[in-house]
Amino acid sequence: GGGFVFDFVGDANDYLNGIQDLIAGNWVDIHTRVIVIDVTTYNANINMFFSGQLIFEFLPSGGILPSSTFRVMRLYRYQDTPSGKIQIFLEVMTLLFTLFYTGQECWELRKEGFVSYFSNGWNFFDILNLLVRCSVARKSRGA
Repeated sequence: GGGFVFDFVGDANDYLNGIQDLIAGNWVDIHTRVIVIDVTTYNANINMFFSGQLIFEFLPSGGILPSSTFRVMRLYRYQDTPSGKIQIFLEVMTLLFTLFYTGQECWELRKEGFVSYFSNGWNFFDILNLLVRCSVARKSRGA
């Protein structure tokens, strides 16, 4: 299907003039099936984006079915500030520690053998700790 796009740019008066132009030009008529309004803003003070979408579906029965989606997200993970650099440093150190700890457990498993390694109950907690750490790292990276 086809469609039309109208961009709102400028200030509030420009928006109102744009809406009046759309009304005067019969932009919404009997053949209109859906109107989608997308809004995206960025707040530099808190490094957050807002994305909102309003959808109005025009049903064959004459009704209108509204729906909406709103999201707040951080697209720039690290800010170019001292705290952003500290965050990067700490995340790299945590990654290195996790890799070292994983290597240490693999070496211990290889040295002791599978049965002997798991006969020590604390090794279960070591493996569980590694699995939790890896799942938290995966979740925090948004993967």
